[in-house]
Amino acid sequence: MPRNNKTVQMVRITSKLASSNQEKEKCADELVIANKQLVLDRREKAKQAGELMIANKELLFQGAEKELMATELTDANKELVVQNREKEIQAAELQVAMMELKESEKRYSDLFHLSPMPRWVYDLKTSRCLQVNEAAIETYGYSEEEFLTMNIHHLEQDKNGMEKKKSAKSPGENSNVHGCRQRHYKKSGTPVEMEVYSNPILINDVKYMSVAAIDITEKLLHDYKITRAIIKTQEDDRYEIGAELHDNICQILASSLMSFRLLKKSLKPSGIELFNRSQDNILLASAEIRNLSHRLAPAFFADSSMNDAFQRVLNEFNSSHQYKLSLDFDGAIAETKIDMDLQLTLYRILQEQLSNILKHAKASTIHVRVFIAGQKLTMQVTDNGIGFTVKDAMSGIGISNMKRRAELYMGKMTIHSEKEKGCEITVEIPLTEGNRMRELT
Repeated sequence: MPRNNKTVQMVRITSKLASSNQEKEKCADELVIANKQLVLDRREKAKQAGELMIANKELLFQGAEKELMATELTDANKELVVQNREKEIQAAELQVAMMELKESEKRYSDLFHLSPMPRWVYDLKTSRCLQVNEAAIETYGYSEEEFLTMNIHHLEQDKNGMEKKKSAKSPGENSNVHGCRQRHYKKSGTPVEMEVYSNPILINDVKYMSVAAIDITEKLLHDYKITRAIIKTQEDDRYEIGAELHDNICQILASSLMSFRLLKKSLKPSGIELFNRSQDNILLASAEIRNLSHRLAPAFFADSSMNDAFQRVLNEFNSSHQYKLSLDFDGAIAETKIDMDLQLTLYRILQEQLSNILKHAKASTIHVRVFIAGQKLTMQVTDNGIGFTVKDAMSGIGISNMKRRAELYMGKMTIHSEKEKGCEITVEIPLTEGNRMRELT
């Protein structure tokens, strides 16, 4: 019995030991698992620590970036303040400029509208008038509405729509201002001589032409009076000299010739030849004096026509038959009442041109044409000579005299010539305007 108890106890102890060993093994296993988990936890913490360090570094970097951005923002704010100040200054300057511009526009408007000279502004592309002042309205007789609807070049045309010649003046060096002399026509058809000055201007970035005109009609009339008085004095002197040559000197020569011929019977045969030569010289002198007196005092003022006078001067000019001459004279001229001074003007111009041809042209053919067309008396003188450059000849005294004589009757003279291509001068005298000029003068 006791042995059985011990055995049972042993069994129990063994069972307890086995259970204890199992418990220990289980604890050991749990401990191993716990150690492994601890290792994993440490690794995770180490990883988290590394990530935390990286996060801290990123945070530090972001902090530095934010400080940099803050600095840049501060600088930007300062620059913005400077820009705002500059804008305020620019706004103030712009306001001053706008005020000055308005003041300038007002001054220009006052200068334009209150100017005593006719002024207008027109579009370069369409030639339509954009602005016009009161002086232009008063001078030309058109209303403002009529000005704003017309082509501005209409002022340069007569009632027949013929555009008149412009006499250009060269603008000054580095100047945009262009000046010229033009004949304009009022609404009534009355011609006026104008000095016109123009320069380009910009309005709203569009190019226009600003024009100022000065009426020089009265000045020209005064100049014409003086010139015509000078020419009349010259013509009177010519007539006096021509009449003296014809009526006195020729008569003296004629008397001398008659007396000289009375001596012929008393001469010896050896003196007859000398007598004949002397007689021929006296006759030649008489003929030359008559020709000179006719040139100085044209006969058409007395008892012959303009056609006859022109034919006579051509015949005298070509007495040596050096030239092939032709005269084409419009029959309508004989039926038209033309002022004697005007006829004399054309006669003197023809004489001057014939003299130029004789001196310079080396021509063989001369054609003179006189006709009436479009209320204008026109004379053309054409030769087949060596020609010349027109610009080089315009300063000559002879051509200047011809132009001045034509302008006395509101006319014009044009010259067409080229080297080796002859020359043609054309003189145009408006008959109605010429009569008007005489009435005014």
